[in-house]
Amino acid sequence: FNFKINYMHKFLDKNEKIEFMKQFIKFITSTRGYNLTNLCEKLHKNYGRKQDLSNFSAKLRRGSLTILELAEIFEVLDYEIDFKDLRKYTKRQDFKN
Repeated sequence: FNFKINYMHKFLDKNEKIEFMKQFIKFITSTRGYNLTNLCEKLHKNYGRKQDLSNFSAKLRRGSLTILELAEIFEVLDYEIDFKDLRKYTKRQDFKN
């Protein structure tokens, strides 16, 4: 299973992006046989991150997970985050110096 979040994101507003990522995290969590409670427990076991389900769910709803928390979530679920320079693959010039 390989998933790419790419240009469609530029067509979504902030709330739609948050909802999309929340549903994506829930989806990949369930494909690994976990629910959000199990995921929180595994994050605590692996990283010492004591986070109850209500706090974790609130962060998902608000879209306020840190990049470190997001990386740990994907690591626990055996996914990797792959960053690519879009300018290398497209003719985008949004980031000119």
